[in-house]
Amino acid sequence: MSEKVTVRPSSAAGIALDSDVHLRILVVDDDVDLCDTLADLLVVAGCVVTTAHDGLQALRAIACSSPDVVLSDLEMPVCNGEELLRRARAHASPVPRLILMSGTAGLAESAQRLDVDYLRKPFDLSTLLDMLRRPP
Repeated sequence: MSEKVTVRPSSAAGIALDSDVHLRILVVDDDVDLCDTLADLLVVAGCVVTTAHDGLQALRAIACSSPDVVLSDLEMPVCNGEELLRRARAHASPVPRLILMSGTAGLAESAQRLDVDYLRKPFDLSTLLDMLRRPP
């Protein structure tokens, strides 16, 4: 089971991505409540969101929905975030932008090894939105 964390809306309420850009985002986290909350906040920000609760579900979702961004927890049962990102790079075409998130030690090292962006939980929604606005 994953650690209990929160995504803080803080001053991000009302902040949206560019209205002409509707990023397709796959949110992957075994903490169902966190996954659903994050998805709801991203929808309000103007994103099209799909969710999955483990890496294998996420791989199926990537094949079906071709997301622009995969925002994945690092520590999950069945197929963790690192394995998910490796498999997505090997099989997805085009390869989505990959962002890891975790509240555990080792996140920065994993992200560096995989050459991806990362967010340390808990994080403000504005931090995620700023990251999504930047070019990959």
